[in-house]
Amino acid sequence: VLKGEIGGDLRDVCEALASNMVSLALGFDFDKSEKLVKNALDSGLAYKKFVEWVTAQGGDREVVETPDLLPCAKLEYDIRAPRSGYIARMNAEDIGTASVILGAGRADKDDVIDMSAGIILMKKTGDRVECGEVIGKLYTSEKGRIKNAEELFISSLKFSDSKPCHKPLIYKVLK
Repeated sequence: VLKGEIGGDLRDVCEALASNMVSLALGFDFDKSEKLVKNALDSGLAYKKFVEWVTAQGGDREVVETPDLLPCAKLEYDIRAPRSGYIARMNAEDIGTASVILGAGRADKDDVIDMSAGIILMKKTGDRVECGEVIGKLYTSEKGRIKNAEELFISSLKFSDSKPCHKPLIYKVLK
């Protein structure tokens, strides 16, 4: 998104958040703030500023500019749809907990975070899936974590035979 290379829901939410922050911080109306944000994303200025911030805080610029230098999980596991239908609901908290099970977060304050662990969602609420289709990928360094994470991930989903009603990404902006 910062490089202006990704569109869709993620970019829409990022633009809305950033536009509101610019409006609040600089006192511009929302339309002017939105134009500034879109320009910063499309031109790559947002990405350049991110690299500057990381470097100013002692981060490794090379890792930011070359993501392949980040750690890679030893294990990758496909989560497959248990049935055909539409994904009617995804419990984000449970999916987040599944990522903690994989090692991407701490259940206890002394837990060590596995920087290569995590989840990639291949489908989202409202998408049609077929039984056996890959709907997500689990990443971890410990095989023993996969089963529990997969079970929690699958249990976090609700399926429907009919397409669910579209819900807005942003319900309301409070000012």
